Amino acid sequence: MTPPSPDVWEIAIEGSGTGVWDRNIVTGDIWYSASWHAILGYTPGELSNQIETAYLRVHPEDLAYVQATMQAHFEARTAFYEVEHRLRCKDGSFKWVLSRGRVISRDAAGRALRMVGTTTDITARKQVEMELQVLADLDDLTQLPNRRHFRSRMSALLAELRQGRLAQASVMMIDIDRFKAINDSAGHAAGDAVIRHFADLLRKNLRADDVIGRLGGDEFAVLLPEMDEPAAVMLAARLKQAVSTSPASLAQIVLPYQVSIGIAGIDPGARSCDAALAPADTALYQAKARRR
Repeated sequence: MTPPSPDVWEIAIEGSGTGVWDRNIVTGDIWYSASWHAILGYTPGELSNQIETAYLRVHPEDLAYVQATMQAHFEARTAFYEVEHRLRCKDGSFKWVLSRGRVISRDAAGRALRMVGTTTDITARKQVEMELQVLADLDDLTQLPNRRHFRSRMSALLAELRQGRLAQASVMMIDIDRFKAINDSAGHAAGDAVIRHFADLLRKNLRADDVIGRLGGDEFAVLLPEMDEPAAVMLAARLKQAVSTSPASLAQIVLPYQVSIGIAGIDPGARSCDAALAPADTALYQAKARRR
Protein backbone atom coordinates (compact mmCIF):
# COMPACT_ATOMS: atom_id res chain seq x y z
CA MET A 1 0.00 0.00 0.00
CA THR A 2 1.33 3.43 -0.95
CA PRO A 3 1.66 5.77 2.05
CA PRO A 4 -0.75 8.71 1.94
CA SER A 5 0.56 12.06 0.77
CA PRO A 6 0.87 15.05 3.14
CA ASP A 7 -2.23 16.51 1.46
CA VAL A 8 -4.25 13.48 2.56
CA TRP A 9 -3.10 13.93 6.16
CA GLU A 10 -4.10 17.60 5.98
CA ILE A 11 -7.59 16.68 4.74
CA ALA A 12 -7.91 14.13 7.55
CA ILE A 13 -7.32 16.67 10.29
CA GLU A 14 -9.13 19.60 8.65
CA GLY A 15 -11.84 20.88 10.96
CA SER A 16 -10.59 18.79 13.88
CA GLY A 17 -9.17 21.77 15.77
CA THR A 18 -5.63 20.47 15.17
CA GLY A 19 -2.94 21.93 12.92
CA VAL A 20 0.49 20.73 11.86
CA TRP A 21 3.79 22.61 11.99
CA ASP A 22 7.28 21.83 10.70
CA ARG A 23 10.26 23.80 12.03
CA ASN A 24 13.76 24.18 10.59
CA ILE A 25 15.69 24.82 13.79
CA VAL A 26 18.86 25.90 12.00
CA THR A 27 17.28 28.65 9.84
CA GLY A 28 14.45 29.57 12.22
CA ASP A 29 11.80 28.91 9.55
CA ILE A 30 8.52 27.27 10.52
CA TRP A 31 5.76 26.02 8.22
CA TYR A 32 2.11 25.90 9.31
CA SER A 33 -0.70 23.86 7.76
CA ALA A 34 -3.94 25.48 6.63
CA SER A 35 -5.74 23.98 9.63
CA TRP A 36 -3.11 25.51 11.95
CA HIS A 37 -3.81 28.95 10.45
CA ALA A 38 -7.55 28.37 10.88
CA ILE A 39 -7.23 27.80 14.63
CA LEU A 40 -6.14 31.44 15.04
CA GLY A 41 -8.44 32.85 12.36
CA TYR A 42 -5.84 33.28 9.62
CA THR A 43 -5.73 32.07 6.03
CA PRO A 44 -2.58 30.44 4.61
CA GLY A 45 0.04 33.02 3.70
CA GLU A 46 -1.01 35.63 6.25
CA LEU A 47 1.62 34.67 8.82
CA SER A 48 5.39 35.04 8.74
CA ASN A 49 7.36 31.78 8.69
CA GLN A 50 9.98 33.09 11.14
CA ILE A 51 10.00 31.54 14.61
CA GLU A 52 10.66 34.90 16.26
CA THR A 53 7.32 36.26 15.06
CA ALA A 54 5.69 33.03 16.23
CA TYR A 55 6.87 33.74 19.78
CA LEU A 56 5.16 37.15 19.60
CA ARG A 57 1.81 35.33 19.42
CA VAL A 58 2.44 33.42 22.65
CA HIS A 59 0.81 34.94 25.73
CA PRO A 60 3.48 36.87 27.71
CA GLU A 61 2.76 34.84 30.86
CA ASP A 62 3.40 31.58 28.97
CA LEU A 63 6.38 32.55 26.81
CA ALA A 64 9.23 31.64 29.17
CA TYR A 65 7.65 28.27 29.94
CA VAL A 66 7.12 27.50 26.23
CA GLN A 67 10.70 28.43 25.32
CA ALA A 68 12.21 26.52 28.25
CA THR A 69 10.22 23.38 27.41
CA MET A 70 11.23 23.65 23.76
CA GLN A 71 14.90 24.12 24.66
CA ALA A 72 14.84 21.11 26.98
CA HIS A 73 13.70 18.96 24.06
CA PHE A 74 16.30 20.45 21.71
CA GLU A 75 18.93 19.39 24.24
CA ALA A 76 17.45 15.85 24.37
CA ARG A 77 16.52 16.21 28.03
CA THR A 78 12.95 15.15 27.19
CA ALA A 79 11.62 12.50 24.83
CA PHE A 80 9.17 14.94 23.24
CA TYR A 81 7.85 18.49 23.49
CA GLU A 82 4.40 19.01 25.03
CA VAL A 83 2.97 22.18 26.52
CA GLU A 84 -0.41 23.85 27.10
CA HIS A 85 -0.33 27.59 26.54
CA ARG A 86 -2.20 30.52 25.04
CA LEU A 87 -1.84 31.93 21.51
CA ARG A 88 -3.10 35.29 20.26
CA CYS A 89 -5.66 35.06 17.46
CA LYS A 90 -6.02 37.39 14.50
CA ASP A 91 -8.80 39.29 16.33
CA GLY A 92 -6.58 39.87 19.39
CA SER A 93 -8.24 37.28 21.64
CA PHE A 94 -6.34 34.33 23.06
CA LYS A 95 -6.99 30.61 22.63
CA TRP A 96 -5.65 27.80 24.77
CA VAL A 97 -3.75 25.23 22.72
CA LEU A 98 -1.92 21.96 23.30
CA SER A 99 1.33 21.88 21.33
CA ARG A 100 3.15 18.58 20.86
CA GLY A 101 6.29 17.91 18.85
CA ARG A 102 9.44 15.88 18.41
CA VAL A 103 12.86 16.49 16.93
CA ILE A 104 13.16 14.20 13.89
CA SER A 105 16.64 15.17 12.75
CA ARG A 106 19.92 15.83 14.58
CA ASP A 107 23.49 16.31 13.38
CA ALA A 108 26.44 14.13 14.35
CA ALA A 109 26.94 16.16 17.52
CA GLY A 110 23.33 15.67 18.56
CA ARG A 111 22.21 19.22 17.77
CA ALA A 112 18.55 19.49 16.81
CA LEU A 113 17.98 20.30 13.13
CA ARG A 114 14.28 19.73 12.41
CA MET A 115 11.17 19.35 14.53
CA VAL A 116 7.59 18.57 13.60
CA GLY A 117 4.45 18.66 15.66
CA THR A 118 0.79 19.50 16.11
CA THR A 119 -1.20 22.24 17.79
CA THR A 120 -4.71 21.51 19.07
CA ASP A 121 -7.33 24.02 20.19
CA ILE A 122 -8.24 23.13 23.81
CA THR A 123 -10.04 26.38 24.67
CA ALA A 124 -13.37 24.66 25.36
CA ARG A 125 -11.75 22.14 27.70
CA LYS A 126 -9.87 24.86 29.53
CA GLN A 127 -13.09 26.82 29.99
CA VAL A 128 -14.80 23.80 31.52
CA GLU A 129 -11.79 23.19 33.79
CA MET A 130 -11.86 26.80 34.98
CA GLU A 131 -15.61 26.65 35.63
CA LEU A 132 -15.20 23.42 37.59
CA GLN A 133 -12.37 24.97 39.59
CA VAL A 134 -14.58 27.92 40.50
CA LEU A 135 -17.33 25.53 41.60
CA ALA A 136 -14.83 23.54 43.65
CA ASP A 137 -13.67 26.70 45.42
CA LEU A 138 -17.08 28.18 46.26
CA ASP A 139 -19.72 27.41 48.85
CA ASP A 140 -22.91 26.61 46.96
CA LEU A 141 -25.31 28.52 49.22
CA THR A 142 -23.40 31.80 49.53
CA GLN A 143 -20.98 31.73 46.58
CA LEU A 144 -18.23 32.62 49.04
CA PRO A 145 -14.90 30.78 49.19
CA ASN A 146 -15.41 27.44 50.94
CA ARG A 147 -13.24 26.12 53.76
CA ARG A 148 -10.63 24.57 51.46
CA HIS A 149 -10.25 27.68 49.32
CA PHE A 150 -10.23 29.98 52.35
CA ARG A 151 -7.40 27.99 53.89
CA SER A 152 -5.51 28.23 50.61
CA ARG A 153 -5.90 32.02 50.66
CA MET A 154 -4.85 32.02 54.32
CA SER A 155 -1.66 30.14 53.44
CA ALA A 156 -0.90 32.66 50.71
CA LEU A 157 -1.45 35.56 53.13
CA LEU A 158 0.86 33.99 55.71
CA ALA A 159 3.54 33.67 53.02
CA GLU A 160 3.15 37.36 52.14
CA LEU A 161 3.53 38.33 55.80
CA ARG A 162 6.67 36.21 56.20
CA GLN A 163 8.19 37.68 53.04
CA GLY A 164 7.46 41.23 54.15
CA ARG A 165 5.06 41.95 51.29
CA LEU A 166 2.35 42.64 53.88
CA ALA A 167 3.09 44.68 56.98
CA GLN A 168 0.23 43.24 59.04
CA ALA A 169 -3.11 41.46 58.87
CA SER A 170 -5.99 40.47 61.12
CA VAL A 171 -8.62 37.76 61.05
CA MET A 172 -12.22 37.55 62.25
CA MET A 173 -13.98 34.32 63.16
CA ILE A 174 -17.77 34.72 63.13
CA ASP A 175 -20.70 32.57 64.25
CA ILE A 176 -24.41 33.28 63.90
CA ASP A 177 -25.86 33.14 67.41
CA ARG A 178 -28.45 30.47 68.19
CA PHE A 179 -28.53 29.37 64.56
CA LYS A 180 -29.94 25.96 65.46
CA ALA A 181 -32.91 27.67 67.12
CA ILE A 182 -33.62 29.56 63.87
CA ASN A 183 -33.63 26.30 61.93
CA ASP A 184 -35.77 24.54 64.52
CA SER A 185 -38.35 27.31 64.87
CA ALA A 186 -38.60 28.68 61.33
CA GLY A 187 -37.28 25.83 59.18
CA HIS A 188 -34.13 25.19 57.19
CA ALA A 189 -35.22 27.57 54.40
CA ALA A 190 -35.19 30.36 56.98
CA GLY A 191 -31.76 29.25 58.15
CA ASP A 192 -30.51 29.38 54.57
CA ALA A 193 -32.00 32.86 54.16
CA VAL A 194 -30.11 34.06 57.23
CA ILE A 195 -26.84 32.54 55.93
CA ARG A 196 -27.27 34.21 52.52
CA HIS A 197 -28.25 37.51 54.12
CA PHE A 198 -25.16 37.59 56.31
CA ALA A 199 -22.92 36.65 53.37
CA ASP A 200 -24.34 39.58 51.39
CA LEU A 201 -23.91 41.88 54.36
CA LEU A 202 -20.23 40.91 54.61
CA ARG A 203 -19.70 41.61 50.91
CA LYS A 204 -21.26 45.07 51.23
CA ASN A 205 -19.26 46.07 54.30
CA LEU A 206 -15.78 44.72 53.52
CA ARG A 207 -13.03 45.87 51.19
CA ALA A 208 -12.41 44.32 47.79
CA ASP A 209 -9.16 42.66 48.90
CA ASP A 210 -10.58 41.23 52.15
CA VAL A 211 -11.14 37.48 51.96
CA ILE A 212 -14.47 36.12 53.21
CA GLY A 213 -14.99 32.39 53.68
CA ARG A 214 -17.86 30.21 54.82
CA LEU A 215 -16.18 27.48 56.80
CA GLY A 216 -19.37 25.45 57.23
CA GLY A 217 -22.76 25.69 58.91
CA ASP A 218 -23.08 29.13 60.50
CA GLU A 219 -19.32 29.69 60.73
CA PHE A 220 -17.58 32.39 58.70
CA ALA A 221 -14.06 33.81 58.65
CA VAL A 222 -12.59 36.99 57.22
CA LEU A 223 -8.96 37.81 56.38
CA LEU A 224 -8.13 41.50 56.68
CA PRO A 225 -4.80 42.30 54.99
CA GLU A 226 -3.06 45.50 56.14
CA MET A 227 -5.50 45.98 59.03
CA ASP A 228 -4.38 45.94 62.66
CA GLU A 229 -6.42 44.46 65.49
CA PRO A 230 -7.91 47.76 66.80
CA ALA A 231 -9.18 48.61 63.32
CA ALA A 232 -10.62 45.11 63.02
CA VAL A 233 -12.45 45.59 66.34
CA MET A 234 -14.05 48.76 64.95
CA LEU A 235 -15.03 46.93 61.78
CA ALA A 236 -16.62 44.14 63.83
CA ALA A 237 -18.70 46.69 65.70
CA ARG A 238 -19.97 48.10 62.40
CA LEU A 239 -20.85 44.61 61.17
CA LYS A 240 -22.83 43.88 64.34
CA GLN A 241 -24.67 47.17 63.94
CA ALA A 242 -25.52 46.31 60.33
CA VAL A 243 -26.89 42.93 61.40
CA SER A 244 -29.05 44.58 64.07
CA THR A 245 -30.50 47.21 61.76
CA SER A 246 -30.95 45.02 58.68
CA PRO A 247 -32.47 41.63 59.58
CA ALA A 248 -32.92 38.81 57.11
CA SER A 249 -36.34 37.91 55.73
CA LEU A 250 -38.10 35.08 53.95
CA ALA A 251 -41.50 35.36 52.27
CA GLN A 252 -42.08 38.70 54.04
CA ILE A 253 -41.28 37.13 57.42
CA VAL A 254 -38.60 39.07 59.30
CA LEU A 255 -35.78 36.93 60.65
CA PRO A 256 -33.72 38.88 63.19
CA TYR A 257 -30.41 37.39 64.26
CA GLN A 258 -27.13 38.33 65.92
CA VAL A 259 -23.51 37.32 65.45
CA SER A 260 -20.52 36.72 67.69
CA ILE A 261 -17.10 37.76 66.40
CA GLY A 262 -13.62 36.78 67.55
CA ILE A 263 -10.75 39.00 66.39
CA ALA A 264 -6.98 38.62 66.41
CA GLY A 265 -3.93 39.90 64.63
CA ILE A 266 -2.22 37.26 62.50
CA ASP A 267 1.18 36.11 63.71
CA PRO A 268 3.55 35.80 60.69
CA GLY A 269 5.41 33.11 62.60
CA ALA A 270 2.37 30.83 62.81
CA ARG A 271 3.36 27.41 61.52
CA SER A 272 -0.03 26.56 60.02
CA CYS A 273 -3.43 27.97 59.15
CA ASP A 274 -4.86 26.39 62.29
CA ALA A 275 -2.20 28.07 64.42
CA ALA A 276 -2.86 31.42 62.77
CA LEU A 277 -6.62 31.13 63.31
CA ALA A 278 -6.43 29.80 66.88
CA PRO A 279 -6.32 33.18 68.71
CA ALA A 280 -9.38 34.46 66.83
CA ASP A 281 -11.13 31.14 67.43
CA THR A 282 -10.46 31.49 71.17
CA ALA A 283 -11.75 35.06 71.09
CA LEU A 284 -14.91 33.85 69.32
CA TYR A 285 -15.48 31.21 71.98
CA GLN A 286 -15.16 33.87 74.68
CA ALA A 287 -17.54 36.22 72.83
CA LYS A 288 -20.17 33.48 72.54
CA ALA A 289 -19.78 32.61 76.23
CA ARG A 290 -20.56 36.21 77.16
CA ARG A 291 -23.84 36.02 75.22
CA ARG A 292 -25.08 32.93 77.07
